[in-house]
Amino acid sequence: MLRSPYLFIINFIANLILCSISYYIRFKSGFFEIEKFPPVLWQYANLAFFISLITSAYITRKGLKFPKGVGEQVFVGASLGFFSAIILTFFIKPDAFSRIFLLLLYPLQIIGLSVLNIKLKHYLFSTKKPRCALVGSTDLSPLVYERLKQKDASLNLVGIITFDAVPPDARFLGNAADFKEIAGKWEIKEVLIIYPPSSKDDFERLLDDCQILKISYQLIPDSISIFLAHGQPYQSRGVAILRVEPRLDATGVFLKRCMDIAGSIFGIIIFSPFMIVISLLVWITSGLPVFFRQERAGLDEKTFTIYKFRTMIKDAEREGPVWSTKDDQRQTWIGKFLRKTSLDEIPQFFNVLKADMSLVGPRPEQPYFIEKFKKSIPRYIYRHMIKSGMTGWAQVNGLRGDTSIEERVRYDIYYIENWSVLFDLKIIIRTIWQMLK
Repeated sequence: MLRSPYLFIINFIANLILCSISYYIRFKSGFFEIEKFPPVLWQYANLAFFISLITSAYITRKGLKFPKGVGEQVFVGASLGFFSAIILTFFIKPDAFSRIFLLLLYPLQIIGLSVLNIKLKHYLFSTKKPRCALVGSTDLSPLVYERLKQKDASLNLVGIITFDAVPPDARFLGNAADFKEIAGKWEIKEVLIIYPPSSKDDFERLLDDCQILKISYQLIPDSISIFLAHGQPYQSRGVAILRVEPRLDATGVFLKRCMDIAGSIFGIIIFSPFMIVISLLVWITSGLPVFFRQERAGLDEKTFTIYKFRTMIKDAEREGPVWSTKDDQRQTWIGKFLRKTSLDEIPQFFNVLKADMSLVGPRPEQPYFIEKFKKSIPRYIYRHMIKSGMTGWAQVNGLRGDTSIEERVRYDIYYIENWSVLFDLKIIIRTIWQMLK
């Protein structure tokens, strides 16, 4: 069963769109006879809001059923909205609204919302679930394994890894000392660790291996370990689990991508005049090329080419990567202005549209510096469990340019652990405000 407050928002917006389509077919398409002065769209806004509220509330009140039941939920929800609207229009305002509008909307809702929610279900419950292993003692782990295997459809458990001697049991994949080989053989992307382990040294070595291999790990704690720092406790079918690494769930990834597509297209349109002017200024003052391209690493340390307006002299890094400072002598005079106002970052809207980056997230770094920071800064690698962003929580709190990397990491991880749509909007608004100051 998939539950999320965002499901209601998605369905509500979809309902409003379907209401607009029904209005257009009824009054603007020419298929139906209309009065000399047909009603404007806003006259139907209250009715559309009423229908959308009832339909969306029913469809999402218990989440999306998995793997079946979406069509039934949509049919009942659309029927409730339809008959409620019939009662409202017939008995409260009998001549205010078109009955044809409602008859058009009803099948549109059943078809449109069914397709939408089935697509959502398939997206959020993809058959390509990350392979997961349970790590624990030989006595307790089989019991937990069976319970999770039988009750939790969201987990793709492939077996058990133990800190002890491996018993003759097909469920056991091997010993934690051979974790790297086991993870590679079974393509493991996530581990659940029963805490506390029998050996502290083995446990710490396992965590180090997970970080090196970029494998997500979570703890199944006892009653005391639930209070461990940085953990996010939750329950899966009666088993308490403590999440210790920051990440977005599938719903969050989906919503964030929707925001990125809409925001990047809007940004490209709004800032296109600025891009033309800045391109001319860079060309006139320091020649071609106008744009600066550089390899950066984002989600899962995958590299991509980032776009910026060139703010430094040509071939500024011909001798290799150099950390930029506030008074860097390589900057051009127009480049100093662009960096101060962050206007040099505008071309990254194209990176966002291409899905290389997000509107909000940790700022991407060059692979050369990432390798250095991973070795010296704890939890640095967690910045790469989400897409890099044009702006971020660290940046709106003054951590831009040549500032403390440790502080940036702390703010970035806080952002990932506390992500929400409203948090992203807050950061975007603060970024715009700081640009205008």
